[in-house]
Amino acid sequence: MSRWLGPLAGLAAGGLLASMFFGHSFEGIQFMDILIVLGVGVGIFFLVRMFRGRGQVATTDRFATAGAANVERFQPTDFNSASVGGGNARPLDAAHLAWFNEESFLQNAREYYLQLQVAWDANRMEEIEEYVTPTLFRVLAQQRAALGETFTEVVSLRLEFLGLASEGDTLFAGVRYSGLVREQRGANPQPFTETWHIQRSLSEPNANWYIAGIQQG
Repeated sequence: MSRWLGPLAGLAAGGLLASMFFGHSFEGIQFMDILIVLGVGVGIFFLVRMFRGRGQVATTDRFATAGAANVERFQPTDFNSASVGGGNARPLDAAHLAWFNEESFLQNAREYYLQLQVAWDANRMEEIEEYVTPTLFRVLAQQRAALGETFTEVVSLRLEFLGLASEGDTLFAGVRYSGLVREQRGANPQPFTETWHIQRSLSEPNANWYIAGIQQG
């Protein structure tokens, strides 16, 4: 909305002033007429500022937030329903997969999170490429190229396993990360919450897991 508000406000002001001038409202101009014009201008100025302020979104240079522009196929996901992936996935009980160990999975997910934050700050994109899908990597590479030096200190980190879902021969897993991070040296740590969508092939034995989407909140 803020993108269009400036031109629209300008048109509104122009129309009002034209009406006042060409409607001969300024014949025998008085001091009160000048106050009216000033009042209109000030009102539009603050209106534009108000809407532009609402349209601003706080950003961060952290790896996870940089990937927050979700990959197209990923929507806000409830891993207890069939809304993951392309929308045709079905929930899958981890007990049905003899090879899946939730504790080991979360241990690795914690290590990968910390490693990728370090790689992101060091701009080691070749390392990040090994852990994410090609689609997500293109998004991350573009965003990292636009940044300068970044700093991330993970003060505390909690993980919650959200469950599994399958679609075709693809297995999806959800992990919610939360905790505190410091993104500037000496600054107070700030809370964060994000969900990582991780996938692997069911048709390939010992297939690797890849991060396919990152969802904030």
